Amino acid sequence: MIRMKIISLPPFLYFYQKIFLIKILLISFALLLFSCSGNRSDPTIRSQELEAVQKYYNFSKSDSFIPTENKKWINKALLLASKLKVDTMIDKILYQKNRLHLELREYDSLVFYDKYLIKQAKKVDDMLIFAYQNYLMGYYYEKIVGIPDSAFVRYSRSKTYFQQLNDSIWIGKNLLNMANIQQTQSDFFGSKETLTEALQYLDEENKNDIASVFSTLGTNYRKLYNYQDAEEYFLKAIDLTESDENRLGIKNNQAVNYLDNGEFTRAAKLLKEIVEDSLLNIKSSQYARVLDNLAYALWLSDKPINKETFLKPLNLRKQANDKRGMLSSYTHLGEFYSKTEPQRA
Repeated sequence: MIRMKIISLPPFLYFYQKIFLIKILLISFALLLFSCSGNRSDPTIRSQELEAVQKYYNFSKSDSFIPTENKKWINKALLLASKLKVDTMIDKILYQKNRLHLELREYDSLVFYDKYLIKQAKKVDDMLIFAYQNYLMGYYYEKIVGIPDSAFVRYSRSKTYFQQLNDSIWIGKNLLNMANIQQTQSDFFGSKETLTEALQYLDEENKNDIASVFSTLGTNYRKLYNYQDAEEYFLKAIDLTESDENRLGIKNNQAVNYLDNGEFTRAAKLLKEIVEDSLLNIKSSQYARVLDNLAYALWLSDKPINKETFLKPLNLRKQANDKRGMLSSYTHLGEFYSKTEPQRA
C-alpha cells in the first residue's frame, strides 16, 4: 500500500488562511442581512403587515370579544405598528389602548400610556387624538380619582383642541363638564358663565346635553337661593331630555329645590312618584339618593318615620362606596337623631 505523505503548511500561510475564512464569513453575513432587509422593504410584505395592524385594531374594538381579549389584540397592533414605525396608526392604537385600560380599571397603565400617547402624538401633531385623550383623562380625574383641578385642566385642553378642529359639539361637552366641576367647587357664578358659553355650541340635536346644561343651571340657581329660576330650568330639562334615567335624576333635583324652599309636602309627593316609577333602577346610586331625600322630606313634613327609613339608603351607599352620598345620609340622619335621640346626634 502506498502511503501518502502529508505536507504541513508554513506558519505564515495558516495566518492568510484564517483571514480568508473570516472574509468569507463576513460576506455571507452581509448577504444574509441584505436578503432580510430586502424582504422587509418589499411593498407587498409591508402592505400585508399594515393590513394586519388594521385587523388587530378592529378586533380590539369588536364587541365579539371580552375587554381582556380586546386588550390582547390592541397590544398586538401596537407591537407591529411600532416595528413598522407608522406614527399615524400608533396614535389611534394608543388611544384605544387607553380606553381599554380605563374600562378594565387598570389605572396605573392608563396614566403610563397617557404620557406615552401625548409624547407620541406630538410627532405628527394629531390634534384629534390630543382632543379625545384629554377628554378621556378629564373623565378619569373627575369620576375615578376625584381630582377636580386636574380634571378641569384636561377638559380645558380637550376643548382647545376641538376648537381648532371646529367641532362645536365636543366643545360644548367639555364646557358642560367644566361647569359641573365648578359647581362641585361651589363656584356657582363661574359655573353659570361656563354653561351659558356651552349653550352657544350645542344645537337641537344635542337634546340630552342641553337638558344637562339646564339641570346644572337649575342647581346653580338653587344654591344661590333663587328657587323660582331653579324650578324653571329643571322643568325645561325634564321636558327636553330623551333619557328616562336622566329625567328621574332631574326630578330628584327638582324635589331638592322644593325641600330647600321649605315646600316639604310637595317634595315628598314628587319623590314618592320617582320611587314608584318602574324605570328607576333599584341597584343604582340614584335609587339610594331618592330614598334618602324621601326620608328627609317625610320627616320634615312631620310624617311618622323611624331610623330605618334613613339607614336603608345609607347602607346602599356604603355598599357602593358612594362617599358623597354617605356624607349626605349622615347629615340627614344626624338631624333626625338630634330630635329623636339627642344623645346619639
